[in-house]
Amino acid sequence: MKKTDNYQQNIDENSDKNFESIGYDEPIDLLYSELVASKETPEQVIIYTDFTRRTELPTENDKYVKSYIREADGGWNLAIKGKPTHELCTVLSNCVGWAAGRYNEIYDEIKNITGHHYPYLVCNAEDFPVRAKKSYPDIIMDQTPEPGAIMVWEGIGSLAGHVAIVEEVIDNNTVYTSESGYGSTIPMRYQKRVNDNGCWGMNTTNYKFTCFMHNPAVEKTIINIVQPVERDVLIDQLYIDTPNYSYIRMDHSTASKAIGQFKQGYFNYTDSFIGDDYVWYKLAENQWVAKTGHIQVYPKVNPSIEKIELNEDYTNTYYAGDFLQFKMIGLNCKEYWNTGEVKDVVYNNYKIIPANGTALTVNDTKIIINFENNLTLELPLEIKVKVEPKVVKIQLSGTYKTEYWEGEKLDLTGLIVEAVYDNGEITSSIPYIASPQANSLLPFMGTQNVVIAAYLDNKGFSTSFKINVKHKQTAAEKFSQMIQALANFIRSLFNKK
Repeated sequence: MKKTDNYQQNIDENSDKNFESIGYDEPIDLLYSELVASKETPEQVIIYTDFTRRTELPTENDKYVKSYIREADGGWNLAIKGKPTHELCTVLSNCVGWAAGRYNEIYDEIKNITGHHYPYLVCNAEDFPVRAKKSYPDIIMDQTPEPGAIMVWEGIGSLAGHVAIVEEVIDNNTVYTSESGYGSTIPMRYQKRVNDNGCWGMNTTNYKFTCFMHNPAVEKTIINIVQPVERDVLIDQLYIDTPNYSYIRMDHSTASKAIGQFKQGYFNYTDSFIGDDYVWYKLAENQWVAKTGHIQVYPKVNPSIEKIELNEDYTNTYYAGDFLQFKMIGLNCKEYWNTGEVKDVVYNNYKIIPANGTALTVNDTKIIINFENNLTLELPLEIKVKVEPKVVKIQLSGTYKTEYWEGEKLDLTGLIVEAVYDNGEITSSIPYIASPQANSLLPFMGTQNVVIAAYLDNKGFSTSFKINVKHKQTAAEKFSQMIQALANFIRSLFNKK
């Protein structure tokens, strides 16, 4: 029994559950929004050679309209006349005529040629794989959906099978197709198919899915989606603050293909482009992003030293008139770079103002260090005015003689005269004069003052100490004293009687 293409009946029976008709004026962006909306883009994305998705029938001015016109009617298609026959696309309605025409149109658009490169794919739908193996060995067949491929179903019993063209792949179980059906009052459908029954939405009682016949013009490219990196001020970078928000475009235009969405984080960019709508940044080959309010751009910085700090101690306090003494080689410093780096560096080539050995004045408030890299470091100086201490008194110390006999000379051996200053300092052994003078005879008996005077800071100071001069007895006085003592003794004896 001859098999027939009874696809129209299958559409009517299964359209609600297994696939949906989108309609000819459905916005193309719907497909991409379904592909990536609220989904995290995988680290690896497969991209296929782009071609124009066909969501409606061609018009008479279409470059490839002849792909859908029978050769007998002046076209390129070898398929039979469709039923019912479309007034322009005479191979419709018929799944074979549509699949043969669309498959070759995709090939022609990508290769920029005309005519049918695979003219003999016009057998019963289920026999497409057999015809391809025999006539077109470059056509690869497997179970993985790809854009531009022919989907093939084997018909059960008398049914001749069915074919459709994959226009867009959402995932391995969801595609959008363009297709026709012999006997259908709608010559072409653009619809979504979901493989939820192992047969891509077809009635498993009447059909069995066979394979995808890939279009040799559609090349597959694996793109490794660029991932966030660490912040590096030495590289041109941008920051995306919201994950799965900024689209990954294959070119610097909103019209270019979107292949996913970037994660949150820092990304290196290698190029930029000022477009009519956005400024675009290239993050990798075939991966551009438009500058929006969710993206901050950080051009790389040229490394430079922002400031230098001294990393060792120095003398910062002097008295006016002191000479500056500063280390002139091997100066330990810290360099602070605009990259955030801090380096410990030893400098050997630098100049200072004021110069080393300069007598400092109260006007010298800082040391200026000029380095060979044209950087300058200023170090504070404190210049004090030296106030000479003033003598407030003189005082005596040491061990010296204070007891004398009449007729002895004044002995100042061991006497130390000290000057006492207003800052508490004491200076010993200052020059002085004494009255009476040292080594002078002491003619008077009793307590006497010895005055010590010194002339310091253009001013006279004095102090004194006491000496005691005792009478020294003569021999006659000693004899008279002895006779008097003897008399007193004898008198005391008579008084006892």
